[in-house]
Amino acid sequence: MTKIVAFGLLLTIASCSNLPFGKRPAPTQPKVAVTPVEPARTKPEVKGPTAVWYLHSHDRVTLYLRNVDDTSSASMILEKGLNRFPIPEGHWELTGFEEADRSFTSMNTSKKFVFRVRPRSTTYAGSIVIGCPKVQSDDFKFLKPMKFFDRYPFSSEVGLCEMIVGNDFASVKTEFKKAHKTKGLNLTIGF
Repeated sequence: MTKIVAFGLLLTIASCSNLPFGKRPAPTQPKVAVTPVEPARTKPEVKGPTAVWYLHSHDRVTLYLRNVDDTSSASMILEKGLNRFPIPEGHWELTGFEEADRSFTSMNTSKKFVFRVRPRSTTYAGSIVIGCPKVQSDDFKFLKPMKFFDRYPFSSEVGLCEMIVGNDFASVKTEFKKAHKTKGLNLTIGF
């Protein structure tokens, strides 16, 4: 009987000596979304595909996007006026935005704003007007020169907001050419 106990004790000690005491596995890093990108207002040297936005109604807004093709995500910080950002190619869906420390999520599951970025292109993604709970009549002046626009509802804990994304391509293209003073950048429509 003592031989069995001694053998069991020896087996336990031998197996414990192979345990990695004091060594812990390295923590796995969660997948990180693309970090917020500040606008490239006067940097014509931005390489690769880019998205161009025009923000009319607020001083600063962060857009949250999801790539429909590979489910990666990105966020972009827009400031009032013309904004240009590097972004990977693909179809990008607007899923939410943040304004004045309030986050809003798209309410529509069937109709979301999507634009396409092609390789080596500078893509006009749209002109934006935001109002909470609705865009006010004072901001309708931004909509008049647009060829068309769509309304998208967003919600948060504090209430509802409406984002209008429209096509003011002619005005934005003119301002873009003046701002970047380069003949090599052609602006194309992404929606």
